[in-house]
Amino acid sequence: MIQDISADLRAIELSEMIKKGVFYIPEEFQSLIIQRMNELQIKYLLRKKEDRS
Repeated sequence: MIQDISADLRAIELSEMIKKGVFYIPEEFQSLIIQRMNELQIKYLLRKKEDRS
């Protein structure tokens, strides 16, 4: 469980770096990666919200 969260957080940080242009990623992959990272971010935020309740 904790490993899942830390992996998700690393993925979110990576997607932020991609969006800022820190890494060069071919455009055809950028949207796929960002879409996947957004899904992970939503999943993480929902899980975080459930943990609080």
